[in-house]
Amino acid sequence: MQSRAVESPAATATDARRRWILGSLVACAMPLPSASAAATGAPQFRVFDALLHRGKPDLRHRGLAPVAAVAHIWRPGESRTVVDEGAIVLALEQVPRDISTIFLDIEDWPLFQVSSAERAANISNLMLVAELVRRELPRVQFGFYGFPPIGAYWPIIRRDVSYQAWLDTNRALAPVARMVDCLFPSLYTFYSDRSGWLDFANAQIDEARRYDKPVYPFLWFQYFDGNLLLRGREVATEAWEEELRLCRARADGLVLWGGWEQQWSEDADWWRTAQRVLQLTSSAPAG
Repeated sequence: MQSRAVESPAATATDARRRWILGSLVACAMPLPSASAAATGAPQFRVFDALLHRGKPDLRHRGLAPVAAVAHIWRPGESRTVVDEGAIVLALEQVPRDISTIFLDIEDWPLFQVSSAERAANISNLMLVAELVRRELPRVQFGFYGFPPIGAYWPIIRRDVSYQAWLDTNRALAPVARMVDCLFPSLYTFYSDRSGWLDFANAQIDEARRYDKPVYPFLWFQYFDGNLLLRGREVATEAWEEELRLCRARADGLVLWGGWEQQWSEDADWWRTAQRVLQLTSSAPAG
């Protein structure tokens, strides 16, 4: 049997590990505008590099630029049910001056399938965090990892009573969406069912579009490791290309994530596919 973590992806050991990793992550990317895009004024498709490989080169010369993650927002001993303003300010002070985009990874305040009182309290917390970010880093663009909209796979696939609850939660998050600059929904691959992933991904993007903010989904070239049967395996090339192309067609950019405890390889199939689909340059930096 596949784990409950796959059915409810938000709360897993993987997420805890990722929070620890992202606490110090300051490496990411976006393609520079092409000459045609600059000439026509067409929106720039942004690709953020949140890859964690050992030995990864500086990818900015591939047309990429930095982004930072903020994850550790409580001091030791502080309750995680409330906003620790001092810890948040400290975390934001660690963001390098040349960073123009950040995402906050906060997964301790549940929003879906909880009481309306708990959801309202957690939304209030998120809005306070957003106010602190705006106050401390007024020139930085930011959003929250994984919401809004809420990352929920089975409600979308089954379209049962939980689907309406998912929609209602997304509507309740509208005040949070108004306070951020961009949205980072998570479109990780939980199963090998391609039609299921497409339904899930399209529904997430549809919901994100309702907030009228740039949408940058998170993509992982491996299966989400809450799935004990598929964890560690790379998504098949055709499926990975399909995921990249869907984001290229429907989103404003994407965030590439993964590679923890893996060695960087220029010849990795997922990377070659990403470069081709996303039209990243392979040129080396001058000098």
